[in-house]
Amino acid sequence: VPTVGRGRGKFLSNLPPPVGRTQSPPRTESSSSSSSGQPSPSGPVGSPPEGGIASLTIDDDEPVRMAPQEPDSIANKQRGTDGNPINLILNYIKLKKESQSIGIFEYHIYFKPQIDSRQLRAKILKQTEVAEKIGPVYQFTGMNLFLNHKVEDQTIDTTTPIDGSAIKVELQFVKIPPANELMPFYNTIIRKIFRALKLVQIQRHYYDPLAKIEVPQHKLEIWPGWAQAVQELDDGLLLVCDASHRLLRTSTARDVLQDLFRTPDGKQRFKEYAQKRLVGCIVLTRYNNKPYRVDDIDFSQNPMSTFDWNGTPVTYVEYFKKSWQVDIKDLKQPLLVHRPKPRRGEEASDMQMICLIPEICYMTGLTDDIRADNRVMRDIASHTRIKPTIRMAKLQEFIDNVRNNPNARKFLTDWGLDMDDKPYHTQGRTMMADKIVLGNGHTVPVGPKADWARDATNNALFHTININKWVIVFTQRDAAKVDEFVKTLKAVTRMMGFTFGDPDKLVANNDMPASYINAIKGANVSQAQIIVCMTPGSSQREDRYNAIKRLCYCELGMPNQVVRANTLSDAKMRSVCQKIAIQMSCKVGGQPWALPIPFKSCMIVGIDVYHDPTQKGKSVVGMVASVNQAVSQWYSRVFFQNAHTEIVNTIESGIVACLKKFYEVNNSLPQRIFVYRDGVSDGQLHTVYNFEVQQLMNSVLDFGKAFNNYEPQVSYVVVQKRINAKLMMKRGSEL
Repeated sequence: VPTVGRGRGKFLSNLPPPVGRTQSPPRTESSSSSSSGQPSPSGPVGSPPEGGIASLTIDDDEPVRMAPQEPDSIANKQRGTDGNPINLILNYIKLKKESQSIGIFEYHIYFKPQIDSRQLRAKILKQTEVAEKIGPVYQFTGMNLFLNHKVEDQTIDTTTPIDGSAIKVELQFVKIPPANELMPFYNTIIRKIFRALKLVQIQRHYYDPLAKIEVPQHKLEIWPGWAQAVQELDDGLLLVCDASHRLLRTSTARDVLQDLFRTPDGKQRFKEYAQKRLVGCIVLTRYNNKPYRVDDIDFSQNPMSTFDWNGTPVTYVEYFKKSWQVDIKDLKQPLLVHRPKPRRGEEASDMQMICLIPEICYMTGLTDDIRADNRVMRDIASHTRIKPTIRMAKLQEFIDNVRNNPNARKFLTDWGLDMDDKPYHTQGRTMMADKIVLGNGHTVPVGPKADWARDATNNALFHTININKWVIVFTQRDAAKVDEFVKTLKAVTRMMGFTFGDPDKLVANNDMPASYINAIKGANVSQAQIIVCMTPGSSQREDRYNAIKRLCYCELGMPNQVVRANTLSDAKMRSVCQKIAIQMSCKVGGQPWALPIPFKSCMIVGIDVYHDPTQKGKSVVGMVASVNQAVSQWYSRVFFQNAHTEIVNTIESGIVACLKKFYEVNNSLPQRIFVYRDGVSDGQLHTVYNFEVQQLMNSVLDFGKAFNNYEPQVSYVVVQKRINAKLMMKRGSEL
């Protein structure tokens, strides 16, 4: 299977000794930390290993030492042997080097006098004097120029196409870039191919409006398309193409605004509701099939407002009539604002905002109401969930379209490349299934669907805690549903090995957020183990849900479970209550199941970063660590960062806190530490390796000085969840 690409965990083992200290930017640590579950010491774990932090242990007997390596060279072309070999077809296409006489040469380009506008620099390269020197085939990034042939360093005299003023263009050869530096270059070629095939770009993916699938009963359209990326893998350059679908609604942004205005308090809070609903959404203007992100709403303008068009003031109504033959009917609607992101070398202040008319902006994506409607989601899934045979047929059709379209294929042949005539074939292995450990030592095998819910609900859970003191908040109309819910909870948890007591019942005046908050605040809930809130309706109101969670977790420090009354139908009452019971058990410290961990003493650490889109520059770092042998009991810490960066700079404090908690529970320290780091792109791997990993090891070694120079073995795993690779097993002619 192709390795070392997007979506594959990068195993940064064999870490070198720390090099100096790294400094962390200012940070604020959360005052609260939590440990799930009651401490259940697993006994002495043993003394720290004698090996250094640079050793990688394969088994419990002897550590295998290897020389420290950079991330790019780690695990390159290494293959395992366990499991049964199988034949696979992937949604990858191999890009082949067809012409050895065509290369890729990188040049730095200077403009004298300096030109700030990237668009103007690109136009200057098309001037006759420059075009004769560099040729017709090139890629320009704004400062660097890529050619498919080598030219001498030179200075070219030309003029600007705007005012004819003289300018010098200086070319300076930089290098023949290695393949691993050319991923942006190759991805630019692929984007040009998709545009040549008349596909429309929406965010990062490309869609075919001519192949749209109409779902008229729900006023929806589905555009099929592709999520694509070029990756350098073991077998060279491969293009991953995964089927993607974009949901468009036949309703416009104006329809959304009208619905908001008609709500009970819509007139008074119209601007607030409109900003909340539309800002951040992607809309599509069908007159040119272009997507735009709504960055703001300008309530001071309407379609009769004027703007400067080629030096002449015109209204938006006149502009759309003359340019696009579109008639604007509602002359009082506010305007949506899109602010284009500046390209490299451009200032944000130089970018003009784009004003859009809500009436001709069509909404895209799923709303909460659509997601909550099982019937709608089922109809959508019938078009978007593609069988392997159809998936491969569509991929083969795409390959044929590229190879048979001269304009599209030319973007490859210009650079000496060609596309394979079929999807990528390789060999993989199926591994033996793990076992899940439940209560009383009962184990169950994990089937091919990774579903052990039936076993978990028919047996005692791994570690249980009785829920005797709890509170449930509900509206009066759901009183009967609450009684049935409590009765069913008590019945289903007997087999799971724990019990529910009778709850304290709090009745909210209505289903508004304030009513739930007041009901909780007006009662004595300090002794409760968990607060349950039952809410009416088929979909969950985001404002109510957020208000409940903020009160329970941030103000009261109390576990909370929100239950939608509509999910508790008679037919599904028992199965839904089983799942809710497991969730509630976990939230009060229970441990539903575990895995038979082969290592006698290890700590699993998980790290992720969340960037708040509403507070620019604010990031939250979450860190969790296992503290028992079964890896079923966890400790967590939260840090707040000012820098809007994906690379964690709070590793030192977090890992030390995790080690202290592990020692508190076990009276010993872990021999091995496995760190799983989420949210890192391929381009950030070296930064993680040189900054983040070094910081972690510095803190571990400093902490270990007080414990007889404690030096655990450390493995750092970068996990990427946005996986576009699809592996399809080939069985004869079937997939």
